[in-house]
Amino acid sequence: MKQLLACATAVFLLAGTLHAAPLPKPFEEMTLEELRAVETDGLTKEQKKHHKKILKAAKKAEKARLKAEKKRRKAEAKAIRKHNKKVDKLLGRIEKTFLRSTIYRDDFEAYTRITGPYDTNSPTLFGANDYLIAQRFWLESYYDPASDEIPIRLYISDKIEVDELNDQSIQSIKGPPERYVGRHHGWNNFVRATLRGGAIRQLQPSKRYLDTCTVIKCYFREEFYIELDDDDLLDALLRVETLDIKISDPSGEHYIFSLPAAYTIGFFKRFGDLQPGGEMVRDAVIQLEESIRGWKKPLPAE
Repeated sequence: MKQLLACATAVFLLAGTLHAAPLPKPFEEMTLEELRAVETDGLTKEQKKHHKKILKAAKKAEKARLKAEKKRRKAEAKAIRKHNKKVDKLLGRIEKTFLRSTIYRDDFEAYTRITGPYDTNSPTLFGANDYLIAQRFWLESYYDPASDEIPIRLYISDKIEVDELNDQSIQSIKGPPERYVGRHHGWNNFVRATLRGGAIRQLQPSKRYLDTCTVIKCYFREEFYIELDDDDLLDALLRVETLDIKISDPSGEHYIFSLPAAYTIGFFKRFGDLQPGGEMVRDAVIQLEESIRGWKKPLPAE
C-alpha cells in the first residue's frame, strides 16, 4: 500500500512539472519588466527556453530604443543650441548696431541727425569698410521735434570693378576716373525702389567715386539712397523680419536688397536718446528685445 501511495505521489509531481500552470498572457505580449518578473521555477523546459529567447529579444529592443532615444535627444539639443545661437546672434547685432549708431546735434539746425553704422549682408573678415565688399548699407534719419514724421534714408553702396584700370594705368587717363567708368564701363544707374506689395519709394543717386586701385584692377563705388517712411521700417521691425526692396535700373534689371531686422531694431533703439519722445521708443524696443529673448528654448533633460 505504501509503495502504491509513493508511486501515485511521484506521478502527480511529475505531471505538475510537465504541465505547468497556464501563463497570464503570452511572453510575446509582455513588457521587459514583466518578462524579468516571471518566476521560471514553475515553467517547463520548453517554456523556459522560449522565455529566455523572448527576454533576450526584449533586452535587445530596449537597448536599441535607449540608443535611439539618446540619439534623438542629442539631435534635439543640437538643434536647440543652433536655434539659441541664432537668437543670441540677432540680439548681438541689435546691440552692436545700437552702440555704433550716432546722434549729431547742431544748434543752428532744427533737426537732429541719426546715422547708423556701415553694415553688410556679405561675408567678410574685415568689416563693412573693406573695399572688396560687394555692397554696404546704412540708415540715416533727420528728426525734427516739431514734425510728426521721421524721414529715413536707406543708403546703399555697390562695388563696381573695372578690370582695364589698375594703380598704374589710372594715372594716364584724362579727366575724372568716374567719367571714364561712365564712358567705357557703365554705372548701374538704378532708378526705382519697390517694396513687397508694390509700394514705390523714391530712389536718388548720391555719389560715385574711386574707392581704391590695386596692381590688378580698380574698385569704384556707386551710392544711392531710398526715401523710406518710418512705417515701412516699423512694420518690419515689429514682425522682426527683413525689409525687402526690389532695386531696378531703366532696363528692368533688378536685384532684391534685404535690410536685416536686427539692424533696424538697433537703429531705432538709438532714437531712445532723443528728447522729447525718445523714452517711448526706447521702452518699445526694450520690450521687443525681451520678446526675442523669449524665443530661446530650454535644453532637453539628460
